[in-house]
Amino acid sequence: MSKQANALGKILTAVRKEFGKSSAIRLSDGFRGEVVQSIPTGIEVFDNYVGNCGGLPVGRVVELFSEEGVGKAQPVDAEVLTPTGFKPIGTLHVGDVVIGRNGASTKVTGVYPQGRKDVYRVTLTDGTSTESCLEHLWLTSGSNDVSRGTGGRVRSLGEIIDSGLFENHGQWQAYKHHLPELAPVEFSGLGSLPVHPYLLGTLLGDGGLTKRSVHLHNPEDDVLRRAVSLLPDGDCAHPLLDGCGVRIVRREWKYHTPTALSDAIAELGLRGARSWEKFIPRMYQFASVDDRLELLRGLADTDGHVNKCGTLLEYRTASERLADDVAFVARSLGGIVRVRTKIPTYRHKGRKKKGRPAYILLIRFGNGVVPVSSSKHLARWREREQPAYRSIAKVEKSRETGCVCIRVARPDGLYVTDDFIVTHNSSLCLAMLAAAQRAGATTILSETENGFTEERAVTFGVDPEQLGLFQPDYMEQALQQLELTLDTVKPKEGPYLIAWDSLAATPTKLEIDQGVMNKAAQDNRALLMSRSLRILTQKAARACAILLIVNQTRHKRGVVFGDDTTTPGGNALKFHASIRLQLMGGKAVKKRDEHVGKDLLVFGKKNRFATPFRKARLRLMYDEGFDNDWSTLNLAKDWKLVAKKSRDAEAARTRLKEIGWDRGKARDLAADLGFADEDDDE
Repeated sequence: MSKQANALGKILTAVRKEFGKSSAIRLSDGFRGEVVQSIPTGIEVFDNYVGNCGGLPVGRVVELFSEEGVGKAQPVDAEVLTPTGFKPIGTLHVGDVVIGRNGASTKVTGVYPQGRKDVYRVTLTDGTSTESCLEHLWLTSGSNDVSRGTGGRVRSLGEIIDSGLFENHGQWQAYKHHLPELAPVEFSGLGSLPVHPYLLGTLLGDGGLTKRSVHLHNPEDDVLRRAVSLLPDGDCAHPLLDGCGVRIVRREWKYHTPTALSDAIAELGLRGARSWEKFIPRMYQFASVDDRLELLRGLADTDGHVNKCGTLLEYRTASERLADDVAFVARSLGGIVRVRTKIPTYRHKGRKKKGRPAYILLIRFGNGVVPVSSSKHLARWREREQPAYRSIAKVEKSRETGCVCIRVARPDGLYVTDDFIVTHNSSLCLAMLAAAQRAGATTILSETENGFTEERAVTFGVDPEQLGLFQPDYMEQALQQLELTLDTVKPKEGPYLIAWDSLAATPTKLEIDQGVMNKAAQDNRALLMSRSLRILTQKAARACAILLIVNQTRHKRGVVFGDDTTTPGGNALKFHASIRLQLMGGKAVKKRDEHVGKDLLVFGKKNRFATPFRKARLRLMYDEGFDNDWSTLNLAKDWKLVAKKSRDAEAARTRLKEIGWDRGKARDLAADLGFADEDDDE
């Protein structure tokens, strides 16, 4: 026996005597390594290629992280649109209803206080503005996206600032980030309307409301005829002497008895209002889409003007309040409004004088809405060929204040904030829980985002009866629950899949008590994870449990070279995780102009069981879950194992199995099949 072998034998003997026979062995004694048991995820491209260990490895820690999926932080006093009007975001609770990008109501599924943050004011090209922090997400499109009709991409405000607000086109510059259109908002309504909205619109435009009887002055016959036809029962119209208007009277004359229209005008608070005092009653601002459109048409047919191009409506009024109300109504219908102020001048007895301010509204629609109805205006109106959009014109630091972010139930995560600005809102985790249940594993979900819904889980195939749900209040409690779970389970009854969704959304007790997110709070979070994972990793291995931790990426400011992203929780999770998977967003999947899904890129950032840095594309259908056939077929097309136009997922699956999901072998097989010379898609 050699000197080295003799020394090694003495060491092994001493360790076995102290810690047991199985604590130390010589590799030549027959040790062949541990056979890693795994649970299939049901997504073949991950199980066999990206992860390459048949699924999720039992007894290991797996980190799944992606871009932020919620709205991120806005100041607590930022306004969010609800079916009954704007409300401060700080007053919203889980279960409250807000307005989504499609104009329909959507529920708030999560509310996450963010402590004090630096807040920036984002001003758009139409003069509207809102505030958010640098991590807040925006769905923006570039010029190419707008011309092609593609959906754009989600960017944080920090990314938007770093990329610049303008793009060069030779000798001129253009705005770089355009916000999506808003569909007409469906308000819940505030009661029945006493006056037809079109008639009220004409009265606000050309009506005389200061006398006991109501007058309507307009030279256009079709406008007058339609307005008169909408008078309340019992009222009729008498022509004025100048022939350019009518006076509203009762059909059956009674001394000192006002008309029904006059009573309704008084009920709305408009009787006696002069031109600079007019306004739109609140119940009309929150009426149905059809009623608001009729109101806008009445206003446009009287005090509106369509420009020569036929795509811009100009509305003028002397009332500042009416200008704000018309802008609100137009924006709630999906329009883009710019407001200008002009001080008119006139001469009186030879002296030049200033008049009351005139408010000029320039209104555009790109969603098919026609804001006029008179024959004169319809003859000039033309529908825009491209959608109307607003662009980010300026971003400047505003203040430091308390912030909160919300999550909404809409798949795109978008909700409507100040001035009708559309802004942004763990599917793979649910898919893995469902696959683990099908494989016979016991599943537990520790959910701290307060966004779990049974309907969403069922969509991905999760059996609610077989899922244990924890909802801890803070990180210390979540870690204690995970440790207690691993101490309780019996390895013989495994395997187990324990998921935590998500680490990034879980505050520490220090953050809740102090209400701030500073450097000390970040250090505390990292320290907690470092101490806990050393224990949880060992216990997960002994319990035959998979610990799946969902996380999110954050952008590091000031990084010029290299990766500018990081994940919350410090470096402990990066070290202890056997597999780290990054999900990156791709293009939207559309069906009849409606977003029904999204393409994702899964990237193996770390893998102790196979070659890291492998990637594959997945397709998530919002109402169905992940499309396994699409992902398998897409990988086979990328490797040129099937024709680019092929839709035969089974043939693709067979050829991938034939080569053992080995990309090196795929090149030889592609050459034999004759697909290697096909041109790639654009």
